[in-house]
Amino acid sequence: MIGEGKKIYIAYRNKSEVSYTVVFKTGKLIELDMASDALEAAGIPFYRQEESLSGIRQAMPAFPTALPGTWWSILVPVPFQSQAIEVLEGLPFERKTDPEIWDFNPPHDVKRGFQAAVIAALIFVMAWFILTILEAV
Repeated sequence: MIGEGKKIYIAYRNKSEVSYTVVFKTGKLIELDMASDALEAAGIPFYRQEESLSGIRQAMPAFPTALPGTWWSILVPVPFQSQAIEVLEGLPFERKTDPEIWDFNPPHDVKRGFQAAVIAALIFVMAWFILTILEAV
Protein backbone atom coordinates (compact mmCIF):
# COMPACT_ATOMS: atom_id res chain seq x y z
CA MET A 1 0.00 0.00 0.00
CA ILE A 2 1.38 3.42 -0.90
CA GLY A 3 1.11 5.85 1.99
CA GLU A 4 0.38 9.57 1.65
CA GLY A 5 4.05 10.44 2.08
CA LYS A 6 5.04 8.06 -0.70
CA LYS A 7 2.50 9.63 -3.08
CA ILE A 8 4.04 13.04 -2.36
CA TYR A 9 7.50 11.56 -2.92
CA ILE A 10 6.47 10.13 -6.29
CA ALA A 11 5.15 13.56 -7.30
CA TYR A 12 8.45 15.15 -6.21
CA ARG A 13 10.55 12.46 -7.85
CA ASN A 14 9.03 13.30 -11.21
CA LYS A 15 10.24 16.92 -10.99
CA SER A 16 13.63 17.61 -12.50
CA GLU A 17 14.87 20.12 -9.91
CA VAL A 18 14.41 18.60 -6.46
CA SER A 19 16.89 19.61 -3.77
CA TYR A 20 17.49 17.33 -0.81
CA THR A 21 19.02 18.16 2.54
CA VAL A 22 20.55 16.02 5.30
CA VAL A 23 18.38 15.97 8.41
CA PHE A 24 20.12 13.14 10.26
CA LYS A 25 23.50 11.38 10.13
CA THR A 26 24.69 8.59 12.41
CA GLY A 27 27.09 5.68 12.72
CA LYS A 28 24.53 3.55 14.56
CA LEU A 29 22.20 1.41 12.46
CA ILE A 30 19.57 1.15 15.20
CA GLU A 31 19.24 4.96 15.27
CA LEU A 32 19.04 5.07 11.47
CA ASP A 33 16.27 2.46 11.44
CA MET A 34 14.32 4.24 14.19
CA ALA A 35 14.58 7.58 12.38
CA SER A 36 13.56 6.01 9.05
CA ASP A 37 10.56 4.31 10.64
CA ALA A 38 9.46 7.57 12.28
CA LEU A 39 9.68 9.51 9.02
CA GLU A 40 7.83 6.80 7.13
CA ALA A 41 5.07 6.73 9.78
CA ALA A 42 4.76 10.53 9.46
CA GLY A 43 4.46 10.26 5.67
CA ILE A 44 7.62 12.29 5.01
CA PRO A 45 9.52 11.32 1.84
CA PHE A 46 13.20 10.50 2.40
CA TYR A 47 16.08 8.41 1.23
CA ARG A 48 19.11 6.96 3.00
CA GLN A 49 22.72 6.88 1.90
CA GLU A 50 26.07 5.70 3.21
CA GLU A 51 29.00 8.08 3.50
CA SER A 52 32.62 7.33 4.32
CA LEU A 53 35.42 9.41 5.79
CA SER A 54 36.88 9.73 2.30
CA GLY A 55 33.75 11.59 1.20
CA ILE A 56 32.38 8.81 -0.99
CA ARG A 57 28.58 8.70 -0.90
CA GLN A 58 26.56 5.79 -2.15
CA ALA A 59 23.10 4.34 -1.92
CA MET A 60 22.32 2.42 1.23
CA PRO A 61 24.00 -1.01 0.89
CA ALA A 62 22.10 -4.25 1.47
CA PHE A 63 24.49 -5.27 4.26
CA PRO A 64 25.88 -2.12 5.92
CA THR A 65 28.89 -2.52 8.19
CA ALA A 66 29.68 -0.16 11.04
CA LEU A 67 33.31 0.99 10.90
CA PRO A 68 35.21 4.10 11.99
CA GLY A 69 34.43 6.92 9.59
CA THR A 70 31.31 5.31 8.10
CA TRP A 71 28.00 7.06 8.57
CA TRP A 72 24.47 6.77 7.25
CA SER A 73 22.43 9.83 6.33
CA ILE A 74 18.77 10.53 5.88
CA LEU A 75 17.92 13.15 3.27
CA VAL A 76 14.55 14.77 2.67
CA PRO A 77 13.28 17.20 0.03
CA VAL A 78 13.93 20.77 1.22
CA PRO A 79 10.20 21.62 1.60
CA PHE A 80 9.89 18.77 4.14
CA GLN A 81 12.97 19.72 6.20
CA SER A 82 11.25 21.42 9.13
CA GLN A 83 8.58 18.72 9.34
CA ALA A 84 11.25 15.98 9.32
CA ILE A 85 13.33 17.72 12.00
CA GLU A 86 10.25 18.01 14.19
CA VAL A 87 9.61 14.26 13.88
CA LEU A 88 13.27 13.36 14.54
CA GLU A 89 13.51 15.63 17.61
CA GLY A 90 10.88 13.44 19.26
CA LEU A 91 13.09 10.33 19.14
CA PRO A 92 15.05 9.11 22.21
CA PHE A 93 18.49 10.06 20.85
CA GLU A 94 20.26 13.19 19.71
CA ARG A 95 19.58 14.34 16.16
CA LYS A 96 22.93 15.19 14.60
CA THR A 97 24.21 15.95 11.12
CA ASP A 98 27.96 15.85 11.85
CA PRO A 99 28.83 12.79 13.96
CA GLU A 100 32.35 11.97 15.11
CA ILE A 101 34.55 9.30 13.57
CA TRP A 102 33.81 6.78 16.38
CA ASP A 103 30.04 7.34 16.29
CA PHE A 104 29.33 3.66 15.68
CA ASN A 105 30.10 3.24 19.42
CA PRO A 106 32.54 0.32 19.41
CA PRO A 107 33.61 -1.47 22.59
CA HIS A 108 36.78 -0.03 24.11
CA ASP A 109 38.88 -3.05 22.99
CA VAL A 110 37.81 -2.64 19.36
CA LYS A 111 38.65 1.05 19.41
CA ARG A 112 42.10 0.31 20.87
CA GLY A 113 42.64 -2.37 18.21
CA PHE A 114 41.90 0.08 15.40
CA GLN A 115 44.23 2.64 16.95
CA ALA A 116 47.02 0.06 17.38
CA ALA A 117 46.67 -1.02 13.74
CA VAL A 118 46.98 2.59 12.56
CA ILE A 119 50.07 3.17 14.73
CA ALA A 120 51.67 -0.05 13.43
CA ALA A 121 50.95 0.96 9.83
CA LEU A 122 52.48 4.40 10.39
CA ILE A 123 55.62 2.90 11.94
CA PHE A 124 55.95 0.52 8.99
CA VAL A 125 55.58 3.35 6.45
CA MET A 126 58.08 5.54 8.30
CA ALA A 127 60.62 2.68 8.51
CA TRP A 128 60.20 1.94 4.79
CA PHE A 129 60.64 5.64 3.97
CA ILE A 130 63.82 5.91 6.06
CA LEU A 131 65.26 2.73 4.51
CA THR A 132 64.48 4.01 1.01
CA ILE A 133 66.29 7.28 1.74
CA LEU A 134 69.30 5.47 3.25
CA GLU A 135 69.58 3.18 0.21
CA ALA A 136 69.55 6.17 -2.13
CA VAL A 137 72.46 7.82 -0.29
